[in-house]
Amino acid sequence: MKWVPCITVVGLILTVSPIGATDTLTTQTLQEMKQRDEPIIRSGISLHGKIRGWSPLGDRKSVAGLARCYNFRFTCKRLTAVYEEAVEFFEEIPQRTEPSDSEAKGRGLIYDEEAAQHFLFAARKRVFHERGFLNAVLRTNGSLYVEPDGRFGITVYEGYLLELYPLDHLWKTLTWACDVLLCSGRGYTFVMDLSSASCRKRADGLIEIQAKGCEAPDLPLPTGFFADNPREGRSSLWMLVVDPKADYLVREAVFSVNEKPLIQIKTSGQLKTNGAVIAKSGERRIKPEVPYEEIRVEFTKGEWWFSQLFYEEVRHALLNPPDGTRISDFRFGDTPFTFTYRRNEGR
Repeated sequence: MKWVPCITVVGLILTVSPIGATDTLTTQTLQEMKQRDEPIIRSGISLHGKIRGWSPLGDRKSVAGLARCYNFRFTCKRLTAVYEEAVEFFEEIPQRTEPSDSEAKGRGLIYDEEAAQHFLFAARKRVFHERGFLNAVLRTNGSLYVEPDGRFGITVYEGYLLELYPLDHLWKTLTWACDVLLCSGRGYTFVMDLSSASCRKRADGLIEIQAKGCEAPDLPLPTGFFADNPREGRSSLWMLVVDPKADYLVREAVFSVNEKPLIQIKTSGQLKTNGAVIAKSGERRIKPEVPYEEIRVEFTKGEWWFSQLFYEEVRHALLNPPDGTRISDFRFGDTPFTFTYRRNEGR
């Protein structure tokens, strides 16, 4: 993946000063973007598609370094956000490690009695947040197995994990949902301090924007204002390229902290939905630390309303976890209260 265009954007936008920006252009551009983001709060949004994730610097002998594809669903409105992703397949299978390898267990590898090798991973994540009610993730454990003869497959492994978080710790649960939303080219007015924004129109008709901001919106989204303040002691900037000819989609985005790029996003194509346009695909990369992950999101469906059916489905799954689910409750401190859920056998 090439990220040269985003780096170029950094250099271009840093030359723009608020004094040199056209106030009319800035006002009009922000109004157009905000007008397209407001239905996310007012009516809700539902997105469907696929995510390809990989870690170029990861260990190819562990699941963390393998390229994999997920199906995802996401819906949110003002007080609620629900997200689900499930592994569809792995694009590559690691070489089998013999059971005598002393490092196998440390890399997340285990063996069953038939000597099949298993790579453990979260096969499905269901994320649920409803303000004042619940902030949780239910993970279905799975394994990528490799038989002694080289055959492989994906299977459900043992048990489930339910993680409960304080209601205001949204970054613990909604990171994946934020990635999807911003890769759609929408939602940027929720991460920018609009009062600090400045714009410049380029010769090719695209508009560059620079504004203070934060790396992710505070989902579920409050109504129509900058969702969060930059963290104390940091200088955080969003530098965007917006296409007014493509319904004001954000085509490139760089989030920098203390003048160092942290997040880079690039979108392409258009997917027409009922009432607005989102990008057909988006790519996201964080700064190159080990391990880091790049994702490519392909949107197959977008709807500008909240999916009550999906909400009820995930809510029911989290409030009625499978028997034997291991529950880690982080609501009362950094060290979780952990126990195993057992259904009432008398019923």
